[in-house]
Amino acid sequence: MKQYITYMNDIYRYLYSLTKNHTLAEDLLQDAFTKAHITLLGQEIQDIKPWLFKVAYYTYIDSTRNLVVRVYTHRFIKW
Repeated sequence: MKQYITYMNDIYRYLYSLTKNHTLAEDLLQDAFTKAHITLLGQEIQDIKPWLFKVAYYTYIDSTRNLVVRVYTHRFIKW
């Protein structure tokens, strides 16, 4: 996927600005490009860079939503 090489640094910096964590930004970068690759298999996107940023943003939102659910659930379950 040539888009990965072209936009990897831009998307990584964007995710790092959201997370302030290098490891999490790298994980989200990989997840975002995996989702993008799966979507692009049968389609062609005209403006790919803004679309990749949107995929990265929603990947970040999904990760924070999952974290909140895990923390909330862990707090109220008595072991």
